[in-house]
Amino acid sequence: MLDLQPPFTNLQLVQRVDSWPYFTKDPEAYRTHMKDYHYFLIDGYDKPFGYVHNHFSEVAWPEYWEIDAEKRFLTLRAAGASDFKTRSEHVLNLDGCGVDMFGIVNYSVHLISWVMNAEGMKIWVPRRAMTKMSFPGMLDNTVGGSLAAGERPIDGIVREC
Repeated sequence: MLDLQPPFTNLQLVQRVDSWPYFTKDPEAYRTHMKDYHYFLIDGYDKPFGYVHNHFSEVAWPEYWEIDAEKRFLTLRAAGASDFKTRSEHVLNLDGCGVDMFGIVNYSVHLISWVMNAEGMKIWVPRRAMTKMSFPGMLDNTVGGSLAAGERPIDGIVREC
């Protein structure tokens, strides 16, 4: 029988692939890494929503954006939306392709297809098209994609299928 157990735990796997330089773990590595990014802020909130690479700071942003090059802040101003609900709907309901640019944590669904036959388990591992914007030509899930705001995971899988 084939032993499919990895020589490490799931937590050890996450630690191996998590390359983010956390400030509490290594402040100098964090500071060095963040020199390439602007903090994505929203007027009225005291914590960053994400991180935008410096090359995006050169974009001609509309007037309701403010860029502070010295502090490396990219701030979305209220733009006439003075109440929390209106600003939340505008800010957090972004298309899946938008969240990557702004460095925002988002949620997605993933489905891996497999069958059992006389040879054992067979897993379908497709390769991404070379024309994909992110990770072209890399191995992928059978089906997957970002969840839209308010979308149930099962509905996201059906849509992606």
